[in-house]
Amino acid sequence: MSLFIFDLGKVLVRGLDTTAGLKEGFDFHALFEDYRLYERALMDGFMREEDYYAHLEMRFGKEVSAALSSPSASMTVNEGLLETAISLREKGHVSVIGSNTIPSHWAHTPQRVLSAFDRAYPSYLIHRSKPEPCFFSYICSEEGFPYSDTFFIDDRPENIEAARGLGIASLLYRGEDLEARAESFFAPFMK
Repeated sequence: MSLFIFDLGKVLVRGLDTTAGLKEGFDFHALFEDYRLYERALMDGFMREEDYYAHLEMRFGKEVSAALSSPSASMTVNEGLLETAISLREKGHVSVIGSNTIPSHWAHTPQRVLSAFDRAYPSYLIHRSKPEPCFFSYICSEEGFPYSDTFFIDDRPENIEAARGLGIASLLYRGEDLEARAESFFAPFMK
């Protein structure tokens, strides 16, 4: 039995963007630089979104609309990977979601995605985010698995490197040869 940690955005669900309204009404570069200052506090659940939006209104002099919590119309579920997670569970493995996220983003995760997994670990609730090692150690501890029996799937190289640094086998979920790499990564567990 092994533990599989799946990222959510751009891996299980594509187009799960609840900030499109911000991008339209603000200077992108200034907003991005500002966001980077608060990203960790938001992702780790130590700053409320409402407080950050109030900050944006004060700094940029523009109202931040409640429409920010609306998901992108282009949101799609990665059906193939969802089926893989379900198959892993059927084979006796544990499949969980481990995602850097904020409440408004997490609220739009399709229920059928959540129900395909044993548990979910949104960063704002566990007060840890990738690529920090404590993110992985928390999930492994909660699930009762050593790093050597844990597998991680994510689209960001820095998260993959952090997991591999702990001894967690990982799949970078992007690139031209993704299909072949994914098949090879999961094949030993599908028997």
